[in-house]
Amino acid sequence: MQFNWNMTSINRSLVSIMGAAMLVSACGPGLKYEDLSRNPISNFIVCSGNIVTESENKLIISSPYSGKIALIPRRLNDPVRAGSLIATIENTDFIEMQQEYLEAQNNFDFYKEEFTRQGDLTVENATSIKKMQIARRDYQSAELKYHAVALQLKILGINPDSINPEKILAVLPVTAPRSGIITEIFIQSGSYVEQGTLLFGLEAKQNLSIRILVPERFYHTIQPGQAVICHPLYDSLAIINATIRAIVPRVDPVDKTVKVFADISNSTADYIEGMNLSVNIYTGTDTICMISSSALLKDHSGNFFIVKEQGSYRKIYVKQGNTHNGHTEIFDVPAHLSDSVVVSGHKQLSEYFKPL
Repeated sequence: MQFNWNMTSINRSLVSIMGAAMLVSACGPGLKYEDLSRNPISNFIVCSGNIVTESENKLIISSPYSGKIALIPRRLNDPVRAGSLIATIENTDFIEMQQEYLEAQNNFDFYKEEFTRQGDLTVENATSIKKMQIARRDYQSAELKYHAVALQLKILGINPDSINPEKILAVLPVTAPRSGIITEIFIQSGSYVEQGTLLFGLEAKQNLSIRILVPERFYHTIQPGQAVICHPLYDSLAIINATIRAIVPRVDPVDKTVKVFADISNSTADYIEGMNLSVNIYTGTDTICMISSSALLKDHSGNFFIVKEQGSYRKIYVKQGNTHNGHTEIFDVPAHLSDSVVVSGHKQLSEYFKPL
């Protein structure tokens, strides 16, 4: 016979085990005996929990410039790749920057050619050294200006080679600095933002795990690595297996519970964020001692049963627990006791156990 009782719900009070007078002679017919049943039983803490999303590496994306939001091609929970477009911003300064770049490009080309021409003339002694120096100065200044504006465009995510007089861009792109999932959107199309305004929340990874609310009295019985078995409330036969990963060392003053987080290892159930669960935390194995309920008697000193040892009988006083299918749980029984428990015919022994 196998019993599956939750030992954490049992009050394990101290047991008084007392000896009694011995009956030396064997008794007649009518006595029946039974062995004690010692069975291992798994202990579980039963509590509640639910599926939660835990995010890793959260990043807030701010606007790199001021302007009006022209386009938001992304929605909440959309996955994005590093460098992909997540918004565009209209900015008049950007138009002026493109104009400045094209002018710097023209000046650079002109002064480069002029510097080259003056160099050729100097070789033929047709110009002065001073004109050559002026041409070199103008060329270097134009080169510096050209490369500086080009670098600004690259920082804004614009390829300078894509800009020409026939293709002036009206909007600036905002790109994702890394891959992840968009978890927050702080702006909307048409709104005006200043440089540094929050635009998006981006998280590199999202994991589903189990948040468990463990009653305060069980705090010292749980630890990372313990096995957890969960059942969705809609299906007690579906199983979600998990392992405790972290324990928050704080008791909630309202519901008197401790938050515990467990990682899901495998499941026969379909689960989603927010789903409520019935949770069983495995805390170890105990040995449960069972005896036939008919063997238990009671007198002024408490509950007891009678056992035969080497032809003699004595009382064993115990503390009893739950009763199930004709058997009762008893605690702290001497380890050497295993058989010859009297289950019927007690009246034949009663005269030998009268109070003194």
